[in-house]
Amino acid sequence: MTPTTTHPDFVAAIMRAGYHVEFAAGGYHNADKLRSALFQLRDLMPLGRTITMNIIYASPKTISWQIPFIRQLRAEGFPLAGLCIGGGVPSLEVATDYITSLNLEHISFKPSSVESIKKVVEIAKKNAPFPVILQWTGGRGGGHHSKEDFHTPILETYALIRECSNICLVAGSGFGSSENIAPYFTGSWSLRHGKRSTMPFDGILLGSRVMISAEAHTSHGAKAAIVKAEGVSDKDWSGTYRKPTGGIISVVSEMGEPIHVIATRGARLWAELDKTIFSVEKKKRIPLLVSKKHYLMARLNKDFQRPWFGKKADGTPCEILEMTYLEVAKRLIELMFARKWIDPSYQTLTERFLERMEARLADGNIGARRLYMEDGRVVPEHIEVAFPCSSMTLICPEDRDYFLQLCRSPGMKPVPFIPALDEHFETWFKKDSLWQSEACESVIDQDADRTFILHGPVAAQYTSTVDEPVGEILDHINKGVMKDLEKLGGFIPSTAEGGVQNTLTLGFATEESGWAKTLNASEFFWVAALLESPYIKQHGHLTENYVRSLVRKLTVTGIQTQHNTLSLITGDAQPILRLSFDGDSEIQVTILTNVNSSQTPIPFVYRYKYDGGSNLVPIEQMMEDHNERLSNFYRQLWCPDSSKTESGLESAVVEHDFCIQGPSLERFRNSIGYQGVGVPIDYAIVISWKTISQLLVHHPIDLLNLVHLSNQFQMFRQLAIGDTVRSTAEVNAVVVRDTGLELEVKCTISANNKALVDIRSRFLVRGDSGQGLNPFKRQKPGPYEIKLSSATDVAILLSKDWFVLDDENRLVNFDLVNVTLQFEPEVFTRQNDEATTGNVYIVSEAEEPFLIGRIDQQCQRKRGNSVLPYLRRHGKDISCVTQQQDSIVHTYMFNVPKNNEKYSYASGDFNPIHTSETFAHMAGLPGTITHGMYCSAIVRQVFEREICKCNAVRFESFHVDFTSMVLPNDTLHLTIRKVGMRFGTEQFQFEVECERTGEKVLKGSASIAPAPTTFCFTGQGSAAKGMGMDLYASSVPARSVWDRAEAYFVSQYGLSILDIVRNNPKELTVHFGGVRGRQLRRNYQMMQFEMPPKVPGGEPEFVPMFPSIDAHSTSFTHRSPTGLLLATQFTQPALALMEMAAFADMKAAGVVTPGHHFAGHSLGEYISLACSANFMALESMLYLFFCRGMTMQSAVERDADERSDYSMVAVDPSRVSKAFTDNESALTILVKTLREKTGFFIEVVNLNVRGKQYVCAGDLRALDLLQQICDDIKTNHDLYTDLDDETHLAEIVERYAANNRSHGALPASQVKLSRGLATIPLAGIDVPFHSSYLYPRMEGFRNLLESCLDSKSLDPNKLVGRYIPNVTGTPFQIHREYFEQVLHITGSERIRYVLRDWSSWENNIKKEREATAMVGAVGA
Repeated sequence: MTPTTTHPDFVAAIMRAGYHVEFAAGGYHNADKLRSALFQLRDLMPLGRTITMNIIYASPKTISWQIPFIRQLRAEGFPLAGLCIGGGVPSLEVATDYITSLNLEHISFKPSSVESIKKVVEIAKKNAPFPVILQWTGGRGGGHHSKEDFHTPILETYALIRECSNICLVAGSGFGSSENIAPYFTGSWSLRHGKRSTMPFDGILLGSRVMISAEAHTSHGAKAAIVKAEGVSDKDWSGTYRKPTGGIISVVSEMGEPIHVIATRGARLWAELDKTIFSVEKKKRIPLLVSKKHYLMARLNKDFQRPWFGKKADGTPCEILEMTYLEVAKRLIELMFARKWIDPSYQTLTERFLERMEARLADGNIGARRLYMEDGRVVPEHIEVAFPCSSMTLICPEDRDYFLQLCRSPGMKPVPFIPALDEHFETWFKKDSLWQSEACESVIDQDADRTFILHGPVAAQYTSTVDEPVGEILDHINKGVMKDLEKLGGFIPSTAEGGVQNTLTLGFATEESGWAKTLNASEFFWVAALLESPYIKQHGHLTENYVRSLVRKLTVTGIQTQHNTLSLITGDAQPILRLSFDGDSEIQVTILTNVNSSQTPIPFVYRYKYDGGSNLVPIEQMMEDHNERLSNFYRQLWCPDSSKTESGLESAVVEHDFCIQGPSLERFRNSIGYQGVGVPIDYAIVISWKTISQLLVHHPIDLLNLVHLSNQFQMFRQLAIGDTVRSTAEVNAVVVRDTGLELEVKCTISANNKALVDIRSRFLVRGDSGQGLNPFKRQKPGPYEIKLSSATDVAILLSKDWFVLDDENRLVNFDLVNVTLQFEPEVFTRQNDEATTGNVYIVSEAEEPFLIGRIDQQCQRKRGNSVLPYLRRHGKDISCVTQQQDSIVHTYMFNVPKNNEKYSYASGDFNPIHTSETFAHMAGLPGTITHGMYCSAIVRQVFEREICKCNAVRFESFHVDFTSMVLPNDTLHLTIRKVGMRFGTEQFQFEVECERTGEKVLKGSASIAPAPTTFCFTGQGSAAKGMGMDLYASSVPARSVWDRAEAYFVSQYGLSILDIVRNNPKELTVHFGGVRGRQLRRNYQMMQFEMPPKVPGGEPEFVPMFPSIDAHSTSFTHRSPTGLLLATQFTQPALALMEMAAFADMKAAGVVTPGHHFAGHSLGEYISLACSANFMALESMLYLFFCRGMTMQSAVERDADERSDYSMVAVDPSRVSKAFTDNESALTILVKTLREKTGFFIEVVNLNVRGKQYVCAGDLRALDLLQQICDDIKTNHDLYTDLDDETHLAEIVERYAANNRSHGALPASQVKLSRGLATIPLAGIDVPFHSSYLYPRMEGFRNLLESCLDSKSLDPNKLVGRYIPNVTGTPFQIHREYFEQVLHITGSERIRYVLRDWSSWENNIKKEREATAMVGAVGA
């Protein structure tokens, strides 16, 4: 019972006496202290015994760290065999998880009611045959108890309990002598309660009875109080709820559960406050506490183990704010130091408060943390000498709050006083309330009557003698029970007599394997010891004897014996296991593996020491050189021609050259069933395995317990047959974890000094502590991007001593404000120090970032890394995936081969746990396990086939975590999900579940480059009311584009572009009143057209773009009969913004790939350059589009309603007739004839898709005639067969022009175009774009365009190979042949000038680009 069973020496004393006992974990507040106590118990208890731990389920905070801690202990092989859960019964799911995952031998529950008993039965049934102990104590138990009668619930559920053969039923509470125990073993107790049949229990619990034993840590005063409590009979115990009964009282514990304790003064105060304070709603308590403040202070100081903290120097109780700093410090020492610190955390609390005093009261650093100590003694007077004013200075409110915060520090033992009457009062009062009963010297006046002592009301009758040895107490009761059982006719086991065993029969698995052998016991006694001991000693603690269990499961056909040697033979007459003895004390177990590159048996020897004098555990594994021999063994398997290097793991680098050749590759392809073309990515592990394995055998570690945790491929170029490559490996990390030693190996496969594949593999050596290794870790967090938005941001960065400019002189003339930097840190961590290095780049739209500086910080780990916090605080981790809605894109099922040898030979990984049942068993595995990399290869192939569509080049990276074992013949289910994008790369996650176990055995991720992508941007003709507004509402990046443009339009033109897009008004008036209005008027007045010269060779003329606006204008109204959105000057900016906003949204979502191609049609070409090449600032581009639109808008005459005579029509020749399609020139001839015969302007201006889509621009009358003629040809195609005859086409045109009734006397501007069978009018277009009609305005627009361009923004690297101009339809190149093609198409004089001296121009351009590279980067 807590706290008695929290002490390792007490628990060990009971174990040495031969009885089962539970170690109480509830008295420990963190894993470190609990671990220390458990290991102390392990060293004290008898060999061969195991530990059962008791935990309290009603404390979720404690459970949250205790269960993982137990799981960790079991993983380490710690002899913790059982778990008892009190304070509530977990749910079926939780309990099942404990049973299946904690690897225990039994579990106990303490139900408190009929319902919870049924829950335990349900748990037992679900997990049969796992042993479940049901401990029933009822309401009369000491400590936490239920409100139930002891007998009634068992009477009601006994039959249900006994349906489960795996339940052991144990009775507890109220027992203290053999007389009242025996009826529960025989079951006769039930007869006294009206039952006709007996109901025996399987065991009895004793708690209160041993609390006064000699070994118990219960203080003498507390033992006296226990003896003084006379106890009550079973029928009277419930009186404890109302008042002290038999010296026992029931109160409410900190967990809100009833708990029986000795009725000391402290317990009676507790009961009083339960009724008067703690029963009140929490939000109403503080006023009540304040009203009772003086009463509570007095009672706490008079009766309770935790006194009121506040006390003046004269002893008067007070609040903390009424105390001086000196009084607080002395009071801390008074209450927490009793010849030594009650708990180390109390010393820490005191020292931290003294540090606060030093900061508040001292002029400098005087070392307050230790000034009060002298020769290990506490001398409070030193504090007053160091801080003379501390005796006169009242503690300030901030330091009072700091003090209360210290008192509630996480992980600290709760303070032994009450510091405040606040919302935490119940916690101050009740938390951790049992230890004082064992440490009365820490209680005021050493008064045990203040303490809180657990005890049972019925069991109290039997605690009358103090300081009996616990073994004698239990033996006395046990012997009495045995005698009582004899009197009652019970069965008592006896020890059978026997003689000396002369023979030893070997054949533990006769029924399964059919082998047996009788040996001479005098010669092979050591075999019996080795094969019959369930446990062996290893590193000072017990572990399972795998040799014993191995022999029991082997399929053996016979054995061979020689002097002190025994060999087990398999079906192929080959020895599978050899046992030998040196005649003194050493046993050797030799195991062979035949699967290796030499295909000859390679042995490994396990060495054991036999101690015939140890009856419990006579076998101990000899571990002195075990790992060294294992490393040599694995070196023979993995890299037999390598030699051991002398360098440490931190600096070790291993290289190996490899030629990718047909036979090796084909063997590997066959082993994984690869159906693709060329070299699979997975073959990289074959290339790298020799170098990786050389590092794994570099230092002696327990490689038989090696677990492959994860593997990652990073692809730079696909491997190819015939490549001669170099594999270079180094250790990235050596980390000692609770579960063992973790190693990370990085391997780079390169050719001609260029990386092809990077491989990162993580391994865990289970249970290895890394002895002899210095832990270290290399990692590359990020990279991070930081935009320096202000001079302050720049100054902060430049103030960092770890930021080193590459060349400060080169940056003197450059402003870093609004520059984006990319930091690529590399962190190297050792045990005591840490180095952070790396490069810093300026990020521009260029292909390559520009190096500007370095990261260089060397620091001690305790100081902390200041680089990464800065980057995380100010920057963005650009390696993060842009999340999308998780969607399953593929599922797949595959079966694992029944044998792993094929993959072992193909990959070179001959680890025998994959191929030898014997080695696998000795490693504690259920059998041979499938290579993780085999499963990885199968999964990756699914990605290649289903996601990459058999194009392996699209793989950028593939990461897999091996989360659980896969066994041969397993059926696995793969699920692939698309989760997001990163820099245009699709991001996938996957899970693989084993059908046999339902466990996730693999999980991981893949980065897949999309198929080559081209972004095409549309031109004018696609505008629509409300376009882009849905995205504006849902996307922050899109909205920022629109909002920036809105701010420009409002300030430049006094108009809302958002209003125009949303509502398409037919007119909007801009007013020129006030300061802002006058500025708008000036803006309009300054806008001009450049008109062509009136005479050849003359000067161009500049005319106002808005001639009606003068210095006296008060307003201007923009009008358009179809709405302003369809007026060219607004259509073009609006379309551009809609497409740029969509592109910004896609870019933020990660779907825009670096290096993508881009093109645009007409206006879309400018937009494509803006989005993908950032060739112009947004505001400049909006100005350009507005002016371009105004130029085109004014290029044609308009009527009073602002209507023009022109438009454009899309024509699909394939929808006219087959003859029209077959003859590519038919449309051109028709248009030419139409123009000549009618005099109406019309041209074919866009050749979009050969034979499918062309665009014609011209007079509305000509376009209307074109539609009618095309419809006629379509309808009467039999009459129109000779479409390449210009004379025939002329006749058609003349007939339609003469007979056309649709035009009549209407002006051209009033002709309404309609959709034809092969023609589509382009809505909102009233200018003949791309036609010769606009040539006169071309030079003026070219000059306007040049004025808007900034040479710093023009980077050919953004264009070459990516930009597809309208002119050529092929990717832009800086090659003479490309420029000649452009000249041929355009006849451009500028191009002709460049081509005249191409070499000089090319050299000059190269020099200019090099000279301005840094300027361009900073400017970007």
